[in-house]
Amino acid sequence: MQGRELTISTFSWYFPYISMKYLDGTENKLIMELSKRLNFTYSFILNKVWGTFEPNGTGEGIHRDLLIGVSDIGLGGIFIVYNYYQYFDFTMPYLLNGITMLVPRPKPLALWLSITAPFNKYIWILVVGSVLIGSLSLYICANLIINQRDKSSENHEYTNFMYCLLTVIGQLTQAPANRWPLETSLRHLLTWQFIFFALVMTGYKSSLIHYLKARRYEKTIDNGEDFTNVPDLYWTAVDESWPKLLSSFTDPSLQKIYSRYKRYSNIEDINKSLHQGNLAIAVENLATGGYSGADYIDKDFIASSMWLMSCDLTNTMVAMELQKGLPYIEHFNAIIRRLIEAGIIRQWEVLSWLYTDLWRKKLDKITMTKFGWNKHIASEPPISMQASHFLGVFSLLCFGLSLSFIVFLIELRFPFRT
Repeated sequence: MQGRELTISTFSWYFPYISMKYLDGTENKLIMELSKRLNFTYSFILNKVWGTFEPNGTGEGIHRDLLIGVSDIGLGGIFIVYNYYQYFDFTMPYLLNGITMLVPRPKPLALWLSITAPFNKYIWILVVGSVLIGSLSLYICANLIINQRDKSSENHEYTNFMYCLLTVIGQLTQAPANRWPLETSLRHLLTWQFIFFALVMTGYKSSLIHYLKARRYEKTIDNGEDFTNVPDLYWTAVDESWPKLLSSFTDPSLQKIYSRYKRYSNIEDINKSLHQGNLAIAVENLATGGYSGADYIDKDFIASSMWLMSCDLTNTMVAMELQKGLPYIEHFNAIIRRLIEAGIIRQWEVLSWLYTDLWRKKLDKITMTKFGWNKHIASEPPISMQASHFLGVFSLLCFGLSLSFIVFLIELRFPFRT
């Protein structure tokens, strides 16, 4: 290239790609290698954002500089977006990263819900349905039998539906019937119901002690589907290029996530929404295991109140963005290909993290929101039972006693039998 000078639009700091202060970063090293091999010099134009642009040249950031011809190359972890090919050229990708999110950490569930935890809602529906069907079956069978006999038969209690219902509920709680009927058919019905409820309650009681002692949390948000299932949860990003990338996909789930994007004018508004628990932050999942893109958020708050998705929303390819028609793209690709095959670019990214202690500490705080919190919960030592563990049990007792008292008052006011 005979010493030609190229102008590069980039950031002053977007680690691990660019660091002007230390002249470090994966793409800093890449451009130095290209300059040495192809014999060109370069100068930088510093930007704060990747930016947005219009075909007429209006906009801001790195993309605009390339579009209007102010710069020749754009660097800074730029994603290859299909829609951009009509305006820019891209080198071959040299890094494959993912996009994930820091989402609000799951909140603890109310302690009184612990007594319902051993069964999910579908099993509870089956249990309640079994009680009602069992009570109705007992009531119908008893009436069919008793109506053929003397009304003064000793089995007359079972012709009352409330008595049948209380009997079946007693069987559910492993309490035997007060009076067993003489008829064989009714005894068979009660016996098989008792066996069924005994097996159900054995499974319930074996799991109950765990849920009484363990702290339970809401369902974690680990993928895009979980994110869209949470109402009033929005997300934001460091730059408008992130939502533009998602908008370029036709996947319906990514389109739903894109519709939840919320733009903020300043960091203070972002932090306010984060503290309210209705905002997620898009971050970049790097191939070397690090995360980047949320350095403008207080890391102490992230470590204490946010959770990292276990699944990426999508994968992205990082490349150099070039002014349309720049004649050196094939020369760039030839060198980049050799660097990739030798594993040098991947090693640059690893070394960039290792030699930057400040960012390594920030990285630790982010990654610990996923791994450290789970480890902390799993490693809690056994604890003795406390009164708070029985909050659900006492709540159920209070509900039962209150319901019984209300029935007692109703019977005093409206006696049903003399």
